[in-house]
Amino acid sequence: GALGLPEAGAQDIGKLLAPLSTDHVMGQDDAPNVIIDYFSLTCPHCANFHAAVLPALKASWIDTGKLRFVYRHFPSDSTATRASLLAECGGPKFFETIDVLFKTQVEWMTAANPDDEVLKVVERAGLAAAQCLADGRLFDKVVGDVQSGRALGVKFTPTLFINEHRYGNPEGGALGIDAILRQVGR
Repeated sequence: GALGLPEAGAQDIGKLLAPLSTDHVMGQDDAPNVIIDYFSLTCPHCANFHAAVLPALKASWIDTGKLRFVYRHFPSDSTATRASLLAECGGPKFFETIDVLFKTQVEWMTAANPDDEVLKVVERAGLAAAQCLADGRLFDKVVGDVQSGRALGVKFTPTLFINEHRYGNPEGGALGIDAILRQVGR
């Protein structure tokens, strides 16, 4: 396959639909339902999902132990890739960093130099940033997410997989996802 990696077979595809050891997972390890969200930090629909949909899912599904939520990178441009690297750099502060980046998305994306501005935003939030951009392991993680997304047929962000099924960006926000979970939930 591309980049000298083997093509993903059906067995591998199945593995990609469950949380991986490299994933950032919100929720309890034994939660029966899984949502995997392929996202880009420069995508306005992703920022809206993070602000408007995720808090409702967190309250009714994640915090009650019924759902694991996984963010996977699918950056749509070089600035999004840079933002993804900064998010990865946060390590245990991944979700905190994503939160800062989505909340300030309009600010850094509309700056004269978005690549510089996104770095400043992360540093202002008190997160280590500059040395991260050169860390090959972080880049490998982001590339790995993109490759898994391509193997699963992701074409746009956000794309949600709910209990192994691709739903794209479901209509109806939190209520729409709630309805899907009630239908396919475990």
